[in-house]
Amino acid sequence: MAKKAENNVTLYKNKPLIKKDNIVYLGYRDEQYMIEMEITDTQKSGDIDVATGVLIKLIDNTKIGRDRVVKKAERENMERAMDIASFWLLDALGEEE
Repeated sequence: MAKKAENNVTLYKNKPLIKKDNIVYLGYRDEQYMIEMEITDTQKSGDIDVATGVLIKLIDNTKIGRDRVVKKAERENMERAMDIASFWLLDALGEEE
């Protein structure tokens, strides 16, 4: 479950969760790895858009260009994307849940 930090940034498993347009970032830019989730497809559910396609990438912040992508996968909704994204990030950083 996401929660708010002191500076109004949403945290998920103690990592910042930031959305810009159709991209959601999980993690700190100053750590070696972070997650980038691109919402590739949405569907209307009442008044809101719900993600029905998410491309997940584990990014190595110490590299440039295509070499930055360590792993990638696609999931059919944001819940499943967040599950794999948080696992990949914590594993890559050598942290436990």
